[in-house]
Amino acid sequence: MNRVLQIIAAPSKKHKLSGVNGPERRASNLISYWKDYDICPVIAYPQRGKLLHNFEVSGVPLIDFEINSKYDFFAIFKCLKIIKNHSIDLVHTQGPASLDLIATLAAKMANIPIVITRPYMIKDDRTFSPFRKIIYQLIDKVTLFFASTIVAVMEDGKIDLINNYNVPENKVKLIYNGVNLEKFTHRQGVQGVFKEKRVKIGMAAQFTTVKGWPDFLETLSILIKEGKNIHGVLIGDGPEIDNIKKLSEHLGINDRVEFKGHVENVSEELHDLDIFFFPSYREGLSVAIIEALAMGLPIVASDVGGIKEQVFENENGFVCSAGDIPSYKEKLLSLIDNQELRVAFSKRSRGIAEERFSEERMLKEHVALYKSQL
Repeated sequence: MNRVLQIIAAPSKKHKLSGVNGPERRASNLISYWKDYDICPVIAYPQRGKLLHNFEVSGVPLIDFEINSKYDFFAIFKCLKIIKNHSIDLVHTQGPASLDLIATLAAKMANIPIVITRPYMIKDDRTFSPFRKIIYQLIDKVTLFFASTIVAVMEDGKIDLINNYNVPENKVKLIYNGVNLEKFTHRQGVQGVFKEKRVKIGMAAQFTTVKGWPDFLETLSILIKEGKNIHGVLIGDGPEIDNIKKLSEHLGINDRVEFKGHVENVSEELHDLDIFFFPSYREGLSVAIIEALAMGLPIVASDVGGIKEQVFENENGFVCSAGDIPSYKEKLLSLIDNQELRVAFSKRSRGIAEERFSEERMLKEHVALYKSQL
């Protein structure tokens, strides 16, 4: 049985209210399936991570591991020790870039292949200054050069790696994220939909500065002030949650929104929504959007990352420029006032999920990739 070290980062430990990121959720969702494909995952994950219990109950080898900073090069030797002690055949990381570099150097020292998944590139990180981006991108070229394979989660990301980072095309593999579609009951467009007069508009994401939560609330505030009977549902937690709650109070819409916090089963919350609104400023291929598609929700989202590979204009939703609150309002209004359009978009959303974003497809493509490297 091939042993694959999957190194998974948790959100920053600087904040007590840290959410759950996409790589954590993907790794947790897939953990029980690998053995069916003759693969034994060894999980390196911080004990402080919110999904620790999910990994513990899976019964796979679990190691407490994380890097302390972008410059924690001692972690290379910690990683190398794990590789040797657990007879690892292949390493797989899913960011951040600093972790990718450390794992890549350790894998090369151990003379084993390493796969890196890149949800987005350093140049797309809004939290870095232009100077820091230049420095980090230069360092990142080392990682991309030595990595055995880089997984892009969206077509634009694949093109970016080949054209702008000069990664050979044969080193880049496109694998879309996916979810277990059976966990998402398609409520839209079937019996009993939209019985409530109040339209529920929701979003699921970490509460961080890049997710566009202020735009979410400000857009809803405008619609509420115009007399629209809507209710906002905010799913998730993170370091910015207190600021977003204060903004809700400042806008005077506390009685028209609810904060759900971190939820284990997001499908239950999505099931109660009528529209999914996602005004993020930075994404790769959004897992939150995939979950909304699986639930069959019409979507209004920002044009970042791979969202145009998930939301198709006038087919299952609308895509607006990031930060364009007037456009968000206009598109949401067209869905709030038109039940038939919501139903049509809803059916198409579920269809797109089934065509592109199943967990089974994602799993099999990763298995094929692992075995091609071993």
